This record gives sequence, C-alpha cells and structure tokens, in this order.
Amino acid sequence: MKSIKLLLLLGLLTVTGCETEDAQTSSTNNEATSDIVVERDETESSNNEATTPDNNNENSSENTSNSNEENTDTNNENSKNENTENSNTEENNENNGENTSTEDQPINTDEELSYKINLYNPTCGTFSKEVLDTRLKEYINEEAKTDLVSSIKNSNCQIGANFPTKGNNVLIVGSSSSAGSLAFTFTKSVKKVSITAQTYHKPYTNQGVDYPNVDANSELEITTDGASPVFRMDLKPTEDSPIEKTMNIEITNTTLTLSSVTDSKGRVFIKEITFVL
Repeated sequence: MKSIKLLLLLGLLTVTGCETEDAQTSSTNNEATSDIVVERDETESSNNEATTPDNNNENSSENTSNSNEENTDTNNENSKNENTENSNTEENNENNGENTSTEDQPINTDEELSYKINLYNPTCGTFSKEVLDTRLKEYINEEAKTDLVSSIKNSNCQIGANFPTKGNNVLIVGSSSSAGSLAFTFTKSVKKVSITAQTYHKPYTNQGVDYPNVDANSELEITTDGASPVFRMDLKPTEDSPIEKTMNIEITNTTLTLSSVTDSKGRVFIKEITFVL
C-alpha cells in the first residue's frame, strides 16, 4: 500500500513539474516575443526617424533646386527684358539724335519774307523833302526790323501834314507844279511789291462852297531798272472823286522807283507798300 501511494505521489509531482516548466517556458517565450516586438517597434521608430530627415532634406534640396532654377530663369528673363529695354532706349536715343540733328534737316529756301509799311498816318510823323531820304529809310527799317533799305533818294516828295484832311498825313509824290520821284535801293533782291496809291486830293470849303480839289492828272509810274517793264497806275478821278488802287507786281530787283507822271495836277498819295523777299 505504501508503495502504491509513493508511486501516485511521484506521478503527481512529475505532472506538476511538467506543467510548471510549460508555464515557465510559455512565460519565457511570451517575454521573448514581447522583447522582439519592442525591438521591432524601436527599430521601425528609429528607421522612421532616420528616414524622415532624409526625406525632408531631399524635399528641401529639391525645393531649393527648383527655387534656384526659377530664380535663375526669372533673373535671365529680367536680364533679357532689361537688355531689350536698354537696346530700345539706345535706339530711341539714336533716333531722337537723328531727328534733332540740324545737319540732315533741309532748309526751306523758298520761304518768302513780307514787310508791310504803312505810309498813311505813319508813326514816324511828318517831314519835308529835305530830310525825307534819311528819316523814311530809318522808319522803313524799323518797321521791318531789319536793314531792308540801304538808301532813298527823293525829288519833290514829303509826308505832308493835314492831307487829305485835317489831322491826317500821308506820303506825297510830286508837287503842285512839278512831278516827283522816290527811288529805293535795297540790301537784298526784292521779289514782289504791293503798292496802294490814291488820287491826290485836299478838299476845302470857301464861302460855303465845297471844293473837292482833286488832281485831274494823277498817275503813278513804277520802274526798277532799264531792262525791266514800266508799270502805270491810272488814278485820274471820276467826277471829281479820288480813286484808290492796289497793284501787285513782280520785280526781282534791288531797286524800285515811284514817280508821278505829269508836272501839273499829277500828284499821288502812297498809302502803303509791301516788300516781299
């Protein structure tokens, strides 16, 4: 009986020991597995940490490269634009220089210069034939604002006071008993002249009767030199009424002479002359 009990006890002890070893073995395996999992987690975490900076660095490098390439392209484009603008500016400056250059500019030599001289109530006032040559020359050159006339020579001419009526004055060619003349010499060739002349008249009243006092033979002769034509302006009155006329003629000359034609009652008023160069 004792032997059987010992055998049973030994069997129980054996079974219990096996279960204890299995439990220990299982616990050990579980701990080992847990350690492996932890190591794997740590390894993956370490790998992730190592990988993340590399990716960031690569991305940063790529972004930097792209940014540099974009900046380079932008700088190149800006440089091209600046070069183009500078080139355009230089071309414009060259064009402007060509436009403002006076060497290539044609000079219009056909432009006419015109000088209108008023001889009816002129600002120079009145003067007799003795001083007319000098004073009339000065007056014309002052009005023209240039040395247009180099000399004047008159015969029986004056700028008379109170002609044709009181308070007025005008240039008169001729006298009551003699024909007169007014000879101009110019500093340059005159192409054309325009002359406004009028019949001499000086009306008055005597004992309540009005007299027109008009020169019946008033006529103006216009000449330059011997080879040029002679022009006549007929100013003979109509029914004792004075006549005013304007004549435009081409002379292309440096001389001009205005003359009355008849000694008796042939005087002429010269109211205006325009000289065209």
